[in-house]
Amino acid sequence: MRHIMLSLLAIAMIFSACMKKNSTIIPVDAGLKSNFSYKPGSYWIYKDSVSGATDSVYVTANQTEYYLAGGCVIEKNAPEIEAINVFLSFAKTNSSDTEQWAYRMVGDKFYLGMYNNSDKVESRASFNLFTWPLAIGQSQNSGCVLNFDSGAVTDIIPVVSLGGQSFANAARSEHSQRTFDTSKTYNDCFYVNQSAGIIKVVFDHPTLSVHRVLELQRYHLVR
Repeated sequence: MRHIMLSLLAIAMIFSACMKKNSTIIPVDAGLKSNFSYKPGSYWIYKDSVSGATDSVYVTANQTEYYLAGGCVIEKNAPEIEAINVFLSFAKTNSSDTEQWAYRMVGDKFYLGMYNNSDKVESRASFNLFTWPLAIGQSQNSGCVLNFDSGAVTDIIPVVSLGGQSFANAARSEHSQRTFDTSKTYNDCFYVNQSAGIIKVVFDHPTLSVHRVLELQRYHLVR
């Protein structure tokens, strides 16, 4: 009986150690999460300074997921990584061209993906907009997804004035396609402010003759 009890105790200790090791979670950076994890009820109203059109963007869902670390090859007993996904839609009247964006936060990085848009260049784009806290530096990708974007935060602008409002310390994140596939050529620029999120976007897609400049007019955030 004593040997059986010792064996059961040893198994319990091993199981406990494994559970403890496998339950390690790498969370989203607290500052990134508190500032950019928008909830439903959040919206932004942008005006295209080129066409004069106004459109609103609203959060449809905020989801947290966990996946095993390890990049291309998942290591044994790899910790779990927390990721926050924020899904957004544009309130366009044409439902077949309802533009959608998705924000993704992993660690200290903030990603943007775009889809369901008549602009095929934009729909194929996926960017690492910035690393928290906002600072000048090259964007970095994670995992095994091949991304040909050459993005970087090139400047921190002390004040950006839009729609009668002033936004302090906006990070300008510039992105361009670095492949020879001219069908996907783009030169896009995103301005990010800690208190309001993305306050300005310049879409420049020469091959499709697309040039849009979205400027924030009003917003309401639920965090």
